[in-house]
Amino acid sequence: MNRPDPNLLYNLASYFMGIPSPKAYEAANGNFGVTEAIGTGPYKLENFIVGQETVLVANEDYAWGSELSENKGAPVLERLVLREIQDASTAFLEMNTGGADILLGVPTEFIPQMKANSGIELRNMPATGTSYLQFNTKAAPFSDPTIRQAVAYTVDQEPILKAVFGGSGAVAHQFLASSLDESKVRPEVLIRPDLEKAKQLLDQAGWKAGADGMRVKDGIPLKIQLWSTSETAYKRIAEIVQAQLRNIGFAVDVTLFDSASMKDALRKGDYQMAVSHYDWDNADILSWFFSGENIPHPNSTRWDDQRSEELRKDAENTARNWQERVAKFKTYHENLLENFVFVPLHEFEKTIAINSGRIVLPEKLRTTALGSVTLLDAKWQ
Repeated sequence: MNRPDPNLLYNLASYFMGIPSPKAYEAANGNFGVTEAIGTGPYKLENFIVGQETVLVANEDYAWGSELSENKGAPVLERLVLREIQDASTAFLEMNTGGADILLGVPTEFIPQMKANSGIELRNMPATGTSYLQFNTKAAPFSDPTIRQAVAYTVDQEPILKAVFGGSGAVAHQFLASSLDESKVRPEVLIRPDLEKAKQLLDQAGWKAGADGMRVKDGIPLKIQLWSTSETAYKRIAEIVQAQLRNIGFAVDVTLFDSASMKDALRKGDYQMAVSHYDWDNADILSWFFSGENIPHPNSTRWDDQRSEELRKDAENTARNWQERVAKFKTYHENLLENFVFVPLHEFEKTIAINSGRIVLPEKLRTTALGSVTLLDAKWQ
């Protein structure tokens, strides 16, 4: 509180800013927020099994609902079972056959089939993030900015939008969601495909195409590892990127991980390039992923550049109002784009599915996620 902070209200409204009871926190002996929870919300925690499900029951004493909700009291839906289903096909079958009442994040490939089910209502939520390629900027060959730039100019986002997401969402040429003012960067720094420029960059860097089309420098082939989670969409993104890079002379091996293993592997830094994504609606996500102070996690790109750090600190600490903050974060965003620390791919829409025969949600969803504001007004059909 010793300086102006235009982002204060956003942070206070974030669920990360929930204030726990010290007594409850100490009594949980390290399990607070993991297997135990004490709070003042519309639901109480009944049970939690790591990686499987969370069971919530209505707080009957609740009487201080948000002004965004018509219902200020206890929720009508008395019990919520939140299941974690890792496999997209299984999640689809559960929803399509009535095993689930709400599906958060409908896999794009199943949207046409769900549209054909008269018992399912689909809702689109505002886009709040992108999928992207991230480089390990401390590992060869991506410690060389020329190679990062060549990859950025090789990747074509349009086939990913069409083949993986069926046209849902939009291609991404910058890191931040397009709804944010900080995403409105100078057109010349947007990352777009330019195959001829990519070839020139590789030639200039000494990576020459051999008779088989594969590029070699000092007898060493341009061979890289591309990592992805095994989720269908991200696996398919990796395959498309693999094919596009192969066409320009990269030999690309794709390695698949489950989500937990992928996070651990990125934290260790034993990778070259990975398909990643985030979901957040504030420009401070740039600091989260690319601050030199956040190495090795969440800055698994290992990006640590003096100029970038100066711009980040200026954006975070010196803005006196929201307009100044936007301008400073836009400059920081442009710096990261100019250094090709990542390759933006796709700005995704979040589609949720609702069993319309059992659940009624408010006509207007007032938040970017299906949270307590919506659930307070949810009713049985």
